[in-house]
Amino acid sequence: MTAKKLIDWDDLVDVFRWAHTAHEAADELNVIPEVLEDRLRFLHPHEKVLLRLIGQARNG
Repeated sequence: MTAKKLIDWDDLVDVFRWAHTAHEAADELNVIPEVLEDRLRFLHPHEKVLLRLIGQARNG
């Protein structure tokens, strides 16, 4: 999967902690938003849970 090769998990987690929009995150990751969407679409269920927890912690 190309999106997984272009977006490392650790980089995705880091940007997810502060980015406010998909465009902002994609820009920081040096990909187009569609590639980021593909990366998110095919996350393992455990990865999805972790990102949700990070999002909840960020939003208080």
